Amino acid sequence: MSDMPAPPKHRWVRTEDGSYTLYSETYDENCHSTAGALGETQNYFINETGLAKAVPNSTHINIFETGFGLGLNFLETLKLFKGSPCHLHYVSTEIDRGLVDWFFNRHDEYKIPNVTYEVLIGDARETLPKWKEKNPDKKFRYIFQDAFSPKKNPTLWEKEWFDLLKSVSKDATLVTYSASHSVRKALEESGWKVENIKGYGHKRSATKAYNHG
Repeated sequence: MSDMPAPPKHRWVRTEDGSYTLYSETYDENCHSTAGALGETQNYFINETGLAKAVPNSTHINIFETGFGLGLNFLETLKLFKGSPCHLHYVSTEIDRGLVDWFFNRHDEYKIPNVTYEVLIGDARETLPKWKEKNPDKKFRYIFQDAFSPKKNPTLWEKEWFDLLKSVSKDATLVTYSASHSVRKALEESGWKVENIKGYGHKRSATKAYNHG
């Protein structure tokens, strides 16, 4: 990706595994761990979720992502479904329309027959409830909680947000890079069963949570 011009208010950052992430001027934070953008994505959202093992044994999978960013989670997910009979419905949120336009103007890897996707543009606390109203029967099985950090973007790490995620998921697994005590407490208060997992790169631990409802 680094051979492309960076989107407005972002710049490329090379990470330790040789892959690239974006630094956001708005949030004063990188979109991925400097230990490895690609490695982080594969570790948390492809492997720890159980998604890689589930695809060969499933006919339809719904995924929700908090924070589309530079689209790396989306692209890595697509690799699992390319050539698979399993259908993927992928829904993501992104507050920065320019970032989404930048991605879809420069990629065609997402054009796969068994994949449908939506990117909800705007404040996720407003766009996801509207999506829920239009799709009351759709539930997510996997959740990639990949917003900017609780310090930089606290509203997407609070109980109210996890309440909303619980309401749009069923028998779901949520994984996030954050191991914050306050984040885990918010998840537990929302009825998620929380599990400590090994962190990627420089992080000692991360978080997995389950909604068995």
